[in-house]
Amino acid sequence: MKKILIVDDDSTLRFLISETLKLDDENNVFEAADGLEAIRVYDDICPDLVLLDAMMPVMSGFEVAEQIKVKKPKPVIILLTAQAQANINFEISQYGIDHFLSKPFSPINLLQFIEKIFI
Repeated sequence: MKKILIVDDDSTLRFLISETLKLDDENNVFEAADGLEAIRVYDDICPDLVLLDAMMPVMSGFEVAEQIKVKKPKPVIILLTAQAQANINFEISQYGIDHFLSKPFSPINLLQFIEKIFI
């Protein structure tokens, strides 16, 4: 069973992603509303995958990724961002982020994207 942590300050988007990921019985889904909560939840559950919103109050997704990348075992990190692709490629590698998905996205496309990562 995959443990997935969704980190986004938008509760509606978190709910939508969570419900979509729960369609796959192999997913155990957890949520956090900001970066500080994400670090606490991460330490409690050691997820296999972290979905991170890039822009959040308190701590950005990049700052969260930077703290997570030094932990063991390191999860797969997907950044959810509305930033232009040209700007994001350098930043994701710098912060230990494995993949990014541009907003807006279809929750079903997200599920398919995740399934490809874990094949």
